[in-house]
Amino acid sequence: MRREAEALLGATEAAVFLTRVQRHLLDLFVPLERVYGAQAESLVGRVVRLALDAAATRPSELRLLDRRREVDPVWFQRARMQGYVCYTERFCVTLAQLPSRVDYLAELGVTYLHLMPLLRPRPGRTTVATPSSTSVARTRRWAPWPSSALWPSRCEAVRSAGASTWC
Repeated sequence: MRREAEALLGATEAAVFLTRVQRHLLDLFVPLERVYGAQAESLVGRVVRLALDAAATRPSELRLLDRRREVDPVWFQRARMQGYVCYTERFCVTLAQLPSRVDYLAELGVTYLHLMPLLRPRPGRTTVATPSSTSVARTRRWAPWPSSALWPSRCEAVRSAGASTWC
């Protein structure tokens, strides 16, 4: 795994990636073992491989942001952080329209945007116990959008205004 990580990420980024894997390995393995038994080891291997592939395609500016947040893991709890939580379809109707709302967020001093739900909710009525933002359909389709292709550029629009996103 080390050689493959170095080939994809370079020596420094590979060392960081593998350190993260070691740090979180038991948190990943133990629950999977409880549910999947002997299959857990191969599942962990698949998850780590998916994470490595994602790390290899992660833009450099987001890698830098990752480092900053590793140094300051409670960055979102700082007094300067101003959060804003909203239902996406009511705030901007579609992800394509999100950049047009960024100036409004900046005027409010928003530094942390939480959009919900981005994944299509399960069909049927939702309740307080099972709000649509946590009851995600198994299809993994984005709601109300057909794909996740817009998401990276929309996150960049929010970050360029000095805010972070979460969904």
